[in-house]
Amino acid sequence: MCTKRSEPSELWVDALERFVHGLCMPTKTISIEVDVYKKLVAAKRGPDDSFSKVIRRTTFEACAPTGAELLGRLDVLFAGLPDDGRTLDDALAGLPGDPPVTESSWDEIADESGGERR
Repeated sequence: MCTKRSEPSELWVDALERFVHGLCMPTKTISIEVDVYKKLVAAKRGPDDSFSKVIRRTTFEACAPTGAELLGRLDVLFAGLPDDGRTLDDALAGLPGDPPVTESSWDEIADESGGERR
């Protein structure tokens, strides 16, 4: 449905907007399910409101899970594993420890200056 505008300058501005939008605004075609499409249509504020504007007004939930959610997911993940009675400390005990500390020239300088480094 077309609406007729009385001012020629308004027609020019409308044509210019369509021209600039067509040249400068890249677009992407996406596939959405029908129920989502209906939600977008319902969220439009009028015939001049675009789906892009509707989506820009939308707020999305944060994706970062809380610590409790992570623990819950771990419980589900490990629920099917056999319990061998080992603890995390037992598992870590079999790993190599920290590498040995090597002597450096900075240690000698600290010893010569009475414990303070220069």
